[in-house]
Amino acid sequence: MIFALLWSRLRWLYLPASLLSVLLQRAPLVRVLATAESSLGSPLGALLRSAFTVAAVGGYHALAGATQLSTNPTSPATATVGKSFSMVFAVIGAPATAASYEVRGTMPPGLSVLGLSGDLLNASSGTLTGTPTTAGSFALLVRAWNNTNKRGDGGNPTFTITINVQPAAVAAPVFTTHPASTSVPVGAAVTLTAAATGEGTITYQWSKDGANLPGATSASLSLTSVTTASAGSYRVAATNAGGTTQSNIALLTVVEPVVPPVFTVQPAGQTVTAGATVTLTATATGTPPVTYQWFKDGVSISGATSPTLTLTNVTAASSGSYRVVATNAGGGTQSNPATLTVNSATAPVIVTEPLSQVVVIGASLTLTVDVTGTGPFTYQWRKAGVALGGATQASFTLSSVQTSDAGDYSVSITNAFGTVVSRTATLGVTPTVTSAITNVAVRTTLAANQILIVGFNVAGGSKPMLLRAVGPGLAAFGVPGTMPDPEMALFQDSTQLESNNNWGGGSTLTTAFASVGAFGLPGNSFDAALLSTVAGGRTAQVKGSAAGNVLVEAYDAGSGTAIRLTNVSARNRVGTGGDILIAGISISGSTPKTVLIRAVGPTLASFGVPGVLTDPKLEVFSGSTKVAENDTWSATLAATFGKVGAFGLADGSKDAAIVMSLAPGGYTVQVSGADGGTGEAIVEVYEVQP
Repeated sequence: MIFALLWSRLRWLYLPASLLSVLLQRAPLVRVLATAESSLGSPLGALLRSAFTVAAVGGYHALAGATQLSTNPTSPATATVGKSFSMVFAVIGAPATAASYEVRGTMPPGLSVLGLSGDLLNASSGTLTGTPTTAGSFALLVRAWNNTNKRGDGGNPTFTITINVQPAAVAAPVFTTHPASTSVPVGAAVTLTAAATGEGTITYQWSKDGANLPGATSASLSLTSVTTASAGSYRVAATNAGGTTQSNIALLTVVEPVVPPVFTVQPAGQTVTAGATVTLTATATGTPPVTYQWFKDGVSISGATSPTLTLTNVTAASSGSYRVVATNAGGGTQSNPATLTVNSATAPVIVTEPLSQVVVIGASLTLTVDVTGTGPFTYQWRKAGVALGGATQASFTLSSVQTSDAGDYSVSITNAFGTVVSRTATLGVTPTVTSAITNVAVRTTLAANQILIVGFNVAGGSKPMLLRAVGPGLAAFGVPGTMPDPEMALFQDSTQLESNNNWGGGSTLTTAFASVGAFGLPGNSFDAALLSTVAGGRTAQVKGSAAGNVLVEAYDAGSGTAIRLTNVSARNRVGTGGDILIAGISISGSTPKTVLIRAVGPTLASFGVPGVLTDPKLEVFSGSTKVAENDTWSATLAATFGKVGAFGLADGSKDAAIVMSLAPGGYTVQVSGADGGTGEAIVEVYEVQP
């Protein structure tokens, strides 16, 4: 019956029969087990299971009723400073269950027995628990009684519980601050910083790309004047008695100084014809990578992101201002603007007609035409409508004119878009020329940088011409407000041939002044002068950086009249009072010279000249005597215009023109506004008869 009861109470232990027989000899312990059955999951239950296991293998005293101390964990036990510790102890095997204990000895600091009052513990078992604070070996002395308050049986023997408390384990350092990755330019200074906490003394060692850096043993690593070789992976190891901890890796990037883009090649402006292909090119240096973006009139061009911009089949809409922006990490730089002008594809347009001329037998003759339009052009000169073999250039030259060369000449100009035929230029041939225009002078007032244009034509060959722009030199004649520093340039069509600012006082020019009868100039004056050999048409342009009165002169500096000036002209703004346009001409020779004199204002508007003089008046003086005048030209002069190669005047215009015979001598032509008006006008003198 007792065995059956024990089996029902202890069946969960699955104990072998040999152990059960032992337990039958310990009835008091069985009662303890029965009492503790419901708490086998408690520390005491664990202790008791441990005790039974010990008994099963013969760990108890062999005598019946022997008293034993059982602990879990087994004494001597090991604890560690700073780590929680717990031990359950019980006296088992006594005739009766222990109900009280006496606990004395040395209690490990930080540990205590739950429920202990003084040295008394009223319980069937004890629990020693807590967190040790001091290392060492500590012994507790334990006695047990079967009644509370240390009464009844018991008191012997005294058991010893030994607790060996070992020092706390030292932890390796822990980083609270890791070095941070950074990027710096070449030559800069950089500091990598770390911080670690832990017990005892902490030492540091920095490494780069896995290799220790000599002397880098502080929490911070400072690098001065870094180079590209300084770039890499940096980390620091923190070490104490507990071990070594590596920080996170910090990447140091060292970049070359950024140089903003600088253009070494600027895009160049172009003028092309519709349908052409245009390439604009620019080159910029700077820190790579350099990117490009083209703009037209300030608006970005989609996809135009290379140094070269190619435009195919351009139209008038392609005209505009182009520029490119080069960009890198240092910023963006704009190129200079490049202006693209796209002209419409047009047939040839004559801007300078060949001039009618009368030349002496044996002299040379050159007829010239100037055109605009879409090139290339082909030329064909004709005499009386018959094509001249080999005469296929813009100029046609006869090196030694004979009587048989007299006649009407014209030229046809052709391009891919059409053909145009020039006006007829009549060539007259004469045995001799007894008079000629040998000098022209224009005096006017110019604003700063305003340009006075004087044109002239030499027929019959080439001849030296003396050209002067006199400003300071006029002061000797009492002229007020002279231009302080005029400058002159000589052009053939749009090509500049020569120029002069200060004439310099050279002997060649001084001799030329005297030979043509021009007044002398101080050698150090700021007047301009040049001596040039001329054949055909030329223009002289005069201007100054400061305003003032200026006299422009052209002298025939050669000999004879076979090669001579056949027309002269001057264009400028006509004012009032002393600012009207005044031109002087000289006729040399033994017979009168028939000339055409014109003052053109309104018709200039058809050539795109703005602000024209609307009603010019022409007056011709010999000395102080007026010898002729005209306000509005007569249509009967139209044929004469064509004969001398002058451009036609608009029908009914208020331009002025007159044909007259001038005896050898000097004359002045004055152009003013008939109605007191002002504006741009041109005065012209043409030879009508040789």
